[in-house]
Amino acid sequence: MHKFISEQPASVDELQARLHKMADKELRAFGLAAAYMCSEKANRGKPPLVAFDIQLEAARIEWKRRRDEKKRDRKR
Repeated sequence: MHKFISEQPASVDELQARLHKMADKELRAFGLAAAYMCSEKANRGKPPLVAFDIQLEAARIEWKRRRDEKKRDRKR
């Protein structure tokens, strides 16, 4: 299970640093879990906690950063 922040969003900088250290497989699993925590099913039709939205967006940003970095490396 991934360590999520329940109600109070952590420092975005701390979250980004944590995600940056994850392997691709871990980041993908974290992102999938965060996406589930933002789903209607997980929240019984209610809006997700802001903290989960923040974590999902941070995971997406980190994934995009890695993808873009790999594209740049292939062009060299």
